[in-house]
Amino acid sequence: MSLWLEQIQTPEKLILAWEAPLKCPDRKRWAVGELAQIDGVSPKFRYFSRDEIIEQNDGRTLEALKSYGFVGYPAFKFEPGNAWEGLDVLKAFQRRLPDPKRPDYEKFLANFCVPISVTASTFQLMGITELRSPNDGFSVVDPLHSEWTECDLLLELAGTRHYLANVPNNFIGMRVSLVQDEGNEFDEYAVLAMIGSQKLGYINRLQARTVSEWLPQRSINSTLVRVNGTTDRPRPYIFVRVRPKQAKQAA
Repeated sequence: MSLWLEQIQTPEKLILAWEAPLKCPDRKRWAVGELAQIDGVSPKFRYFSRDEIIEQNDGRTLEALKSYGFVGYPAFKFEPGNAWEGLDVLKAFQRRLPDPKRPDYEKFLANFCVPISVTASTFQLMGITELRSPNDGFSVVDPLHSEWTECDLLLELAGTRHYLANVPNNFIGMRVSLVQDEGNEFDEYAVLAMIGSQKLGYINRLQARTVSEWLPQRSINSTLVRVNGTTDRPRPYIFVRVRPKQAKQAA
């Protein structure tokens, strides 16, 4: 059965993330800046300040980021706290999306569970696809919003290489349970994704806080839809349907 995004929310902001090259020992994605739409119209991009980089990256520092070879997003000179505003900002990121006139555009949308009948905004498509490219390590991440009561999401799991080397192909299409990983020493908001007793990975740490807040307050159904990447570095995607939790009927 095909799963399609029916309730698509518009992100308030998107976090610019960067993954260091394969040769680096720490491949956990860095949060380096944010893209927002001021008053829902004018796009603005800014790099995080030195202190924000520490706060957003579990104590990792600007110096460590630079030591891995980070020099900034190609369109914007990197200096902590630098900001740009205007339509050129949106265009700089929009180039990472394929042209809607391409003959395979419908297939591209379907890969992210977006039906061709849905008219999604550029900002929505950026959040859904994450604009990931294998060439430069950049992507954008929607941190989600705890106040959303209804939304459909396609989420890439993190930390999967520890669990997914031997996951059978027939797991595709199976129900995924999202559970709070109580006592996680690295992230108090960590959310684990599982099929039965098999661990798949974690919700991206930039999204985990919102998902952890949803868990007791929303009805959440998740399905493993595909696994990209390699055996050593699998990239599983789950379809997540968030709806209001139904009140229990009185006896």
